[in-house]
Amino acid sequence: MRTPADFSLQRGAITMIVICCLFVLLLGVGTAIDTATRRLNTVNRTGTKPIEDGIVNHDEKQAVRDTEVEENATLLDESKKKKRRLNVAPLLDLITAFSLHKTLPTIFSTHQPPNAIGCINPIRVISMFWIVTCHVYFFGISHFDNAVVVFDVIVKQLPFQVIVNGFFSVDTFFFLSGLLTSYLPPPNEQTKGQVSFGSILPSSILVTDSNLGICDVLLVLNSECIGWVWYLATDRQFYIISPPIIWLLFCFLPLGVISLSVLLCSSLIATGAIAGYYQYDANIFMKSDSAYSDDIYIKPYCRIAPYLVGLALGYVFFKKMKMFIKSLHLVLNYSLYGSLWVLAAGLLMAFIYGLYGTWNQHPFTAAGNASYIMLSRLAWGVGLGCVTYACHSGHGGWVNTFLSLGFWVPLSRLTFSAYLVHPIVLGVLISGYTGTIHYNVLIGVKLITATVVLSYAAAGVLAIFVEFPLGSLEAALFKLFGLAKR
Repeated sequence: MRTPADFSLQRGAITMIVICCLFVLLLGVGTAIDTATRRLNTVNRTGTKPIEDGIVNHDEKQAVRDTEVEENATLLDESKKKKRRLNVAPLLDLITAFSLHKTLPTIFSTHQPPNAIGCINPIRVISMFWIVTCHVYFFGISHFDNAVVVFDVIVKQLPFQVIVNGFFSVDTFFFLSGLLTSYLPPPNEQTKGQVSFGSILPSSILVTDSNLGICDVLLVLNSECIGWVWYLATDRQFYIISPPIIWLLFCFLPLGVISLSVLLCSSLIATGAIAGYYQYDANIFMKSDSAYSDDIYIKPYCRIAPYLVGLALGYVFFKKMKMFIKSLHLVLNYSLYGSLWVLAAGLLMAFIYGLYGTWNQHPFTAAGNASYIMLSRLAWGVGLGCVTYACHSGHGGWVNTFLSLGFWVPLSRLTFSAYLVHPIVLGVLISGYTGTIHYNVLIGVKLITATVVLSYAAAGVLAIFVEFPLGSLEAALFKLFGLAKR
């Protein structure tokens, strides 16, 4: 029988409980103050207006002078009140940063700016669903009592190739990250949009582990204790090296293109050389080689290709470049975009189902394995780029109509937090089974659905209490110190 000592909390757990209670307190106080402020402002707006001066029977000049004095006094009072409001407003924003009145409308709004790339929201959400689906099988297969049947029979079926080749879902996020990084104002132009990492870092540390070093999330190291954090470190490194490339693209286009090309070619050569030297197999799910993960899968210089494709496409979007000559006939326009769709479908489907033969006694040669590993992520980025360009340019048809639906927007805002919490949710669901799990299609659907729903629910809580309030707090601090946040 367990004693009370068995249920004692460790120091790290106590620290996290205190931090969570602090966030709850901040949310309650911020919401209460914001509610009171809004009601006070409503009363002030609907209050009694000042009584206007009537017609007096004094000397007309004296009346004019009196009116001028009163107007000057009124302007002076309003100026003083305005200065006081300007001094108080940033402080009030700091206090009410955790208010639900600010957070909830921000999260659940379906509004998108006029120049937003609308199709990226569903791409982000669908990729997140794809990641969850893959992780259900990657993490859960060791708990299946019929794992041999799953691995030897079910996995080899054609529809299952979408899952075993789900590694490309991560490359989708790298592509989107590069696209949004370069689709921002150059140094001499003004527009809105900024990816804030200040609100992301606390969420990452809070969800993963208090023992996880900041460097694991922020810069260099790829954490071994929290497996999925490697993506954050890799993406952050890409973001750090991007400003010089973007500056060259906007200021010295030829040098910018050269720098992008050199980085891309270096990445491809390094990836191909490593894959060829160590004789890695393209079907990493079947081989389950941990050395491949250490040498290629988590290495930034092997994963940067789709990010660079997104970076280039973001520049094209920002400069509003057109890939056709306007003076030519309209048919050429539609022919070009039709070719883009064919290219996109061909590339994406080829690499999702391209390894089907390797599961059925038709392995690649050593050169084929190296070529696949070297070029697959670049081709995936190019395929996504074709889809994104066609949709954003108004030639997406029914695909763009579906991708532009408003319900994708709130889900997209919760995707980062859902990525952080979904392995924890999945672990809790699997551990809830007594004994092993006998896999069938219904069990798989139940696990996937439950993980997606609960992950996004937990992501909503994390976004309300931590991510979005800290984003508002960051903006209020910039405003308080008079710094322009771009």
